[in-house]
Amino acid sequence: GFLLGALLGIPLGYAMGLTNWARGWFDPIVEFMRPVPPLALIPLMIIWFGIGETSKVILLFLAALWIMAIAARSGVSGVAIAKVHAAYSLGASKWQILLKVIIPNCQRRTKLPSTAGEKVHQLRCAKFVHRPARRSAFI
Repeated sequence: GFLLGALLGIPLGYAMGLTNWARGWFDPIVEFMRPVPPLALIPLMIIWFGIGETSKVILLFLAALWIMAIAARSGVSGVAIAKVHAAYSLGASKWQILLKVIIPNCQRRTKLPSTAGEKVHQLRCAKFVHRPARRSAFI
């Protein structure tokens, strides 16, 4: 779940940080879902996907998606524009600027280790969703 959320959230955050079109379409959704605690989605996941691994994976996916998108967007937005202009003046293409300037500079600004720690905690909480020993153990 965390890996899927990162694989979709990081490119989404890069797109939101680089283009106004992506920011206009996806920023309201991300900002709407950001304050919702992922653990509050456990009852909905149980109702929609049942008690099992699918609900856990989707819960962790949704928890990681918004955090990764916000971290990537803030990292891209924090890249010094002077570095981008310097790369353009030296004749770099858009792909070279993305790969050689933006991605290395925004990796320093993102909070991936703290985000991964939060997701491990949520994984431990998601394990409580499926407890076949007794009925009172369900959340």
